[in-house]
Amino acid sequence: MLYRPHLLPQLSLLCALLAASGFGVAQTEERVDHLYRALVPLADRSEAAQQRAMRDGFIKVLQKISGYSGVANLEGMASEVARSHTLPTEFGIQTLLVPSEDGITATSVEALRVVFPESQITEIFRRHELPLWPSNRARIGSLFLSNVGGQPLLLTEADYPAGYAWLRRAAYDRGIPLDVPSPQMQAQLSSSAEQLWQLDELLIRLLMADLDLDQIALVRIHANDPARLADITRIDRFGSRTIPLQGQNLLLALSQEFNGWVDDQSMRTAFVARQGVVESQLVSIEGVRTFAEYQHLLNYFASLEQIGSFTLIQANAERVDFSVHLQSSAVQLRNAITASGIMQPVADTEDSFGPIRFTYRAGRLPQI
Repeated sequence: MLYRPHLLPQLSLLCALLAASGFGVAQTEERVDHLYRALVPLADRSEAAQQRAMRDGFIKVLQKISGYSGVANLEGMASEVARSHTLPTEFGIQTLLVPSEDGITATSVEALRVVFPESQITEIFRRHELPLWPSNRARIGSLFLSNVGGQPLLLTEADYPAGYAWLRRAAYDRGIPLDVPSPQMQAQLSSSAEQLWQLDELLIRLLMADLDLDQIALVRIHANDPARLADITRIDRFGSRTIPLQGQNLLLALSQEFNGWVDDQSMRTAFVARQGVVESQLVSIEGVRTFAEYQHLLNYFASLEQIGSFTLIQANAERVDFSVHLQSSAVQLRNAITASGIMQPVADTEDSFGPIRFTYRAGRLPQI
C-alpha cells in the first residue's frame, strides 16, 4: 500500500463523518429477521394476481432461506410452488418503491406483503433436503459512481433513485443486510469521488475498518464509453475483484451479477439439516465474566441454525461448557461462530473429534 500523507487529513475527516452520520456502524454479521416474509409487486388487486404474488413470494422466501436463486427449480419443488398460495398466515397490500421503466427514476407501486409459517417452511426444507443458509450474514455497503462529463461523481439517491430502489429491493429479496449511506453522508462522500472511482485502497480499507463492514461494492457507470456499460468492484477483507457488466440494461445486468454473487456467498456456509442420527459436540467457552454476557451467549446459541438444541454442562469462573446437538457439521458450526466475531477460537482445538473451544470477546455482543 502506498503511503500518501497528503490524503490523511481528508481521510480522517471522512471517517469521522461516516461514523457520525448514517452509513451505519455494523458488526461483522447481522441476523436477518425477515426470512419468512416477502414483498411482491401486484399487477392488480384481483384474486388471481394476489395468488400469483403469493407463489412468487413463496419462491423469494425459499431463495432467502436457502441462499440459492434456483431452489424452486429443484426436483419436487414444482408441486410445493403450485400449492404455496394456501400457506400464508398473513398478507396485506402496501406500497413499494421500484425502478421506473426509464431506469433512472423510481416509482411507488402496490405490493403484496406476505408472511409464511416458519414451521411449514422448515418441514418443506427437511422433506426435500434443501440447503439452509444461516441467518447470521455479513453486512455489505454499496455506492454508485459515474463519470458523466469525464469527471467522477458519486451518485446520490437524488441523482439515481432507480439504482438505490433496486439495491434495497434486491438485498431484501435475497436476505442480505445492507448499509446505504444517508443523503447527508452521500453529500459528504462526494468530495472523495475521484479516489473512490480510482478504487483507492487506502481510502476504502479505512472506510471498511472504521465501519466494520465485511464488504463494499462500488458500481462504476462508464457514461462516456460506449464499449463499456459499467463494472462492479467488490472489496472485502481479503482482496478485491472487478467484474464488467455487459448489455444495454444496467439494472438487469446488476441483478444477474448480484444473484450469482449471493449464490456463491451462501455456498460457503449453507448446510442440509441432518435427518435421523443426531451428533453431539462439546463447546467450551472461556472469558464469560458477567450474567449479562452469559444471557447474550444463550440467546446467540439459540439463534444458530447449525444447532438443533443445546444443554448447559457447567458454568463457573473459568469457562462455560455446552453439549450441542448439531444440524450441520462441527466444522461448519466452528466457522459460523468464528465469523460472527463474538468469540475467538482457541488455536489448539483444531481436532475435529475433541471439544470446540472459544474465548469470549467482551463487548462484541451478538445481534439477534
